[in-house]
Amino acid sequence: MKKQNQFTIFSFGYWGWGTQVPEMVRMMDQVEISRGYAPPIFVDIRMNHAVRAPGFNGNAFQKLLGEKRVLNFKQLGNKRITSKVGPRIQISVPESAEVLLEVIKTKFKQGQRTIFFCSCLYPKEGHTFHCHRYTVAALLYHYATKQKLKARVMEWPGAEPSIFEITVNDSQYKRLSKYPRTIFYKDLASSLSKEEMLSLPPCSVLRFNNKENDPLLFQSDRVQWSESEYTLKAFPIDSQSKHNSKLLSYLKEERSFWGYDVHDHSTLKELKEFTQSPLKELIKRS
Repeated sequence: MKKQNQFTIFSFGYWGWGTQVPEMVRMMDQVEISRGYAPPIFVDIRMNHAVRAPGFNGNAFQKLLGEKRVLNFKQLGNKRITSKVGPRIQISVPESAEVLLEVIKTKFKQGQRTIFFCSCLYPKEGHTFHCHRYTVAALLYHYATKQKLKARVMEWPGAEPSIFEITVNDSQYKRLSKYPRTIFYKDLASSLSKEEMLSLPPCSVLRFNNKENDPLLFQSDRVQWSESEYTLKAFPIDSQSKHNSKLLSYLKEERSFWGYDVHDHSTLKELKEFTQSPLKELIKRS
């Protein structure tokens, strides 16, 4: 795959990978290399590194990959984690997002893209909760726009959701008709390469077709490591939603609900109710 011209910055939540860090890194490296880039740089934006996930406890992740691939940016951590008071999102030093942007630009010129991360599974859940990396993503977008950069900030692995048509045999169909939450690569292999599965955009639709039966529809979530292989977490979709136009509309709503959309000015405005005054001033000036 040719290197993309778009300057893209990624966010990520390591939830579920705490005991399979080498597999997580191998997945991300493989996908980025397939896109024409070097293995990515990781930026840790957590305020607290004392966690239960062994692969991310203390400096375990940096020790595994080295200081050149893992940078600590506590300045972009959420102070609310330690203070327990005030707004739910309190970025320690919001202006340090501009410093991080300079690092990201330098690494991009060297052929590496950047993934900044924390622990939360999803960037957002409707209007009831959002992770602080959602705010950090908005800050990076703000400073990139200020510098007139053509930058996209989005959740890794990036790309827009699509509808994938997959042909399955009778035994595969029978297993999938029970709507398992875990889908194995062997059920996707007729239509997707391993790299395509690993980089499948969240909230895509998988339509499993069998000539003797009605299609089975699933919404893709995230790749995970299960039973010694990469698998895909997925959820069933109402089989009545058969038309692609309706499915695409549904995908758009789901992407927005979980915070997978590409960040833009509307994101900054949306954050007003969650953030402390320094961010509100940035939003006001945007």
